[in-house]
Amino acid sequence: MHALLSKLGLSETNVGTQGAQEFKAEGEQLVSTSPIDNSVLGNVACTTEAQYEQVITQLKDTFTEWRKVPAPQRGEIV
Repeated sequence: MHALLSKLGLSETNVGTQGAQEFKAEGEQLVSTSPIDNSVLGNVACTTEAQYEQVITQLKDTFTEWRKVPAPQRGEIV
């Protein structure tokens, strides 16, 4: 399983928070197990309240900049 995770660019423990910056795995860990043999497939670190607030602030700032881009140009990007 570890070879597959590596091939996908994942590790045994992955961060559940995505934003404009890289976050560390700080929150409680969710363990993903195989329904076949109950072996551990990997872990995901939950988002902490502080990380959540930081991501929301980043998203608001990004939206403010994004809406300045003319609609036709945004359409080309999307």
